[in-house]
Amino acid sequence: MKIGFIDCSSNTIDGFAIAGKECEGQADVELVRVTAPDILKAPVCAKKAFSENSADAAIVYFECADEDTDALALIHEKMIDVEIEQGKFAFFCVILGNASEELVQERIAEVLKRVLEHARAPPSIGQALDWMTGAATVMSGESAPSVPPASESEPMSFLEEEPGMHKLF
Repeated sequence: MKIGFIDCSSNTIDGFAIAGKECEGQADVELVRVTAPDILKAPVCAKKAFSENSADAAIVYFECADEDTDALALIHEKMIDVEIEQGKFAFFCVILGNASEELVQERIAEVLKRVLEHARAPPSIGQALDWMTGAATVMSGESAPSVPPASESEPMSFLEEEPGMHKLF
Protein backbone atom coordinates (compact mmCIF):
# COMPACT_ATOMS: atom_id res chain seq x y z
CA MET A 1 0.00 0.00 0.00
CA LYS A 2 1.32 3.42 -0.94
CA ILE A 3 0.51 6.19 1.54
CA GLY A 4 1.02 9.83 0.66
CA PHE A 5 2.42 11.78 3.60
CA ILE A 6 1.58 15.47 3.28
CA ASP A 7 3.39 17.73 5.71
CA CYS A 8 4.13 21.44 5.93
CA SER A 9 7.48 23.20 5.65
CA SER A 10 6.68 25.17 8.82
CA ASN A 11 6.38 22.03 11.02
CA THR A 12 8.87 21.95 13.86
CA ILE A 13 8.78 18.15 14.25
CA ASP A 14 9.57 15.85 11.32
CA GLY A 15 6.43 13.74 11.18
CA PHE A 16 7.62 11.89 8.08
CA ALA A 17 10.61 10.45 9.97
CA ILE A 18 8.29 9.37 12.78
CA ALA A 19 5.85 7.78 10.33
CA GLY A 20 8.75 6.01 8.61
CA LYS A 21 9.81 4.44 11.91
CA GLU A 22 6.21 3.36 12.58
CA CYS A 23 6.05 1.64 9.15
CA GLU A 24 9.44 -0.14 9.34
CA GLY A 25 8.00 -3.53 10.28
CA GLN A 26 5.36 -3.53 7.55
CA ALA A 27 6.64 -4.76 4.18
CA ASP A 28 3.52 -3.79 2.25
CA VAL A 29 3.57 -0.09 3.25
CA GLU A 30 5.41 2.61 1.32
CA LEU A 31 5.38 6.29 2.35
CA VAL A 32 5.60 9.03 -0.27
CA ARG A 33 6.33 12.53 1.04
CA VAL A 34 4.82 15.70 -0.41
CA THR A 35 5.65 18.91 1.47
CA ALA A 36 3.30 21.88 1.32
CA PRO A 37 4.73 25.40 1.62
CA ASP A 38 1.88 26.29 4.01
CA ILE A 39 -1.15 24.54 5.48
CA LEU A 40 -3.55 26.02 2.91
CA LYS A 41 -1.76 24.09 0.15
CA ALA A 42 -2.40 20.70 1.80
CA PRO A 43 -5.33 19.77 -0.51
CA VAL A 44 -3.23 20.49 -3.62
CA CYS A 45 -0.42 18.35 -2.24
CA ALA A 46 -2.86 15.52 -1.43
CA LYS A 47 -4.13 15.66 -5.01
CA LYS A 48 -0.53 15.42 -6.20
CA ALA A 49 0.09 12.42 -3.94
CA PHE A 50 -3.00 10.67 -5.28
CA SER A 51 -2.59 11.46 -8.96
CA GLU A 52 1.17 11.72 -9.58
CA ASN A 53 2.46 9.34 -6.92
CA SER A 54 -0.44 6.83 -7.08
CA ALA A 55 -1.00 6.92 -3.32
CA ASP A 56 -3.84 4.73 -2.06
CA ALA A 57 -4.52 7.03 0.90
CA ALA A 58 -2.95 10.12 2.43
CA ILE A 59 -1.97 11.34 5.86
CA VAL A 60 -2.03 15.11 6.26
CA TYR A 61 0.21 16.14 9.15
CA PHE A 62 0.81 19.69 10.22
CA GLU A 63 1.26 21.80 13.29
CA CYS A 64 -0.59 25.07 13.56
CA ALA A 65 -1.25 27.79 16.09
CA ASP A 66 -4.58 28.01 17.85
CA GLU A 67 -5.49 31.10 15.82
CA ASP A 68 -5.21 29.05 12.59
CA THR A 69 -8.26 26.95 13.44
CA ASP A 70 -10.42 29.00 11.05
CA ALA A 71 -8.18 27.89 8.19
CA LEU A 72 -8.74 24.24 9.17
CA ALA A 73 -12.39 24.42 8.10
CA LEU A 74 -11.38 25.69 4.67
CA ILE A 75 -8.68 23.04 4.33
CA HIS A 76 -11.10 20.30 5.34
CA GLU A 77 -13.70 21.50 2.83
CA LYS A 78 -11.18 21.53 -0.01
CA MET A 79 -9.80 18.14 1.05
CA ILE A 80 -13.28 16.64 0.77
CA ASP A 81 -13.41 17.87 -2.83
CA VAL A 82 -10.07 16.14 -3.52
CA GLU A 83 -11.26 12.92 -1.85
CA ILE A 84 -14.42 12.86 -3.94
CA GLU A 85 -12.56 13.65 -7.16
CA GLN A 86 -9.85 11.04 -6.56
CA GLY A 87 -12.03 8.42 -4.83
CA LYS A 88 -9.49 8.09 -1.99
CA PHE A 89 -9.31 9.18 1.64
CA ALA A 90 -7.03 11.66 3.40
CA PHE A 91 -6.56 11.30 7.15
CA PHE A 92 -5.66 14.35 9.23
CA CYS A 93 -3.14 14.53 12.03
CA VAL A 94 -3.25 18.14 13.20
CA ILE A 95 -1.35 19.35 16.24
CA LEU A 96 -2.60 22.64 17.69
CA GLY A 97 -0.14 24.73 19.67
CA ASN A 98 3.20 23.45 20.90
CA ALA A 99 3.70 19.73 20.53
CA SER A 100 6.15 17.27 21.95
CA GLU A 101 7.72 14.58 19.83
CA GLU A 102 6.01 11.95 22.01
CA LEU A 103 2.58 13.43 21.29
CA VAL A 104 3.28 13.58 17.55
CA GLN A 105 4.50 9.98 17.58
CA GLU A 106 1.38 8.84 19.43
CA ARG A 107 -0.97 10.68 17.04
CA ILE A 108 0.80 9.56 13.87
CA ALA A 109 0.77 5.95 15.10
CA GLU A 110 -2.99 6.20 15.68
CA VAL A 111 -3.60 7.72 12.23
CA LEU A 112 -1.44 5.05 10.56
CA LYS A 113 -3.45 2.39 12.37
CA ARG A 114 -6.66 3.94 11.00
CA VAL A 115 -5.25 4.14 7.47
CA LEU A 116 -4.22 0.48 7.52
CA GLU A 117 -7.59 -0.60 8.97
CA HIS A 118 -9.28 1.31 6.18
CA ALA A 119 -7.08 -0.29 3.52
CA ARG A 120 -7.79 -3.81 4.75
CA ALA A 121 -11.55 -3.34 5.18
CA PRO A 122 -12.79 -0.12 3.59
CA PRO A 123 -16.17 1.09 4.84
CA SER A 124 -19.16 1.17 2.52
CA ILE A 125 -20.55 4.53 1.49
CA GLY A 126 -23.25 4.24 4.14
CA GLN A 127 -20.74 3.46 6.88
CA ALA A 128 -18.22 6.16 5.93
CA LEU A 129 -19.72 8.98 8.00
CA ASP A 130 -20.13 6.83 11.11
CA TRP A 131 -16.60 5.48 10.65
CA MET A 132 -15.05 8.95 10.26
CA THR A 133 -17.00 10.26 13.26
CA GLY A 134 -15.65 7.35 15.28
CA ALA A 135 -12.11 8.06 14.10
CA ALA A 136 -12.39 11.72 15.05
CA THR A 137 -13.73 10.96 18.51
CA VAL A 138 -11.06 8.32 19.15
CA MET A 139 -8.37 10.83 18.22
CA SER A 140 -9.83 13.43 20.59
CA GLY A 141 -10.27 10.90 23.42
CA GLU A 142 -14.02 11.54 23.68
CA SER A 143 -16.82 9.04 23.43
CA ALA A 144 -18.82 8.97 20.21
CA PRO A 145 -21.81 11.33 20.30
CA SER A 146 -25.27 9.86 20.28
CA VAL A 147 -28.06 11.57 18.41
CA PRO A 148 -31.57 11.07 19.75
CA PRO A 149 -34.18 10.04 17.18
CA ALA A 150 -36.33 12.91 15.92
CA SER A 151 -40.04 12.79 16.55
CA GLU A 152 -42.47 13.25 13.67
CA SER A 153 -43.65 16.62 14.97
CA GLU A 154 -40.16 17.97 15.64
CA PRO A 155 -39.15 19.04 12.08
CA MET A 156 -42.07 21.47 11.71
CA SER A 157 -42.10 22.75 15.30
CA PHE A 158 -40.45 26.03 14.27
CA LEU A 159 -43.62 26.94 12.34
CA GLU A 160 -45.75 27.02 15.48
CA GLU A 161 -46.68 30.55 16.47
CA GLU A 162 -45.60 31.79 19.86
CA PRO A 163 -47.07 34.83 21.61
CA GLY A 164 -45.46 38.01 20.25
CA MET A 165 -44.06 36.21 17.17
CA HIS A 166 -45.22 36.88 13.63
CA LYS A 167 -45.71 34.14 11.10
CA LEU A 168 -43.14 34.22 8.34
CA PHE A 169 -45.35 32.48 5.78
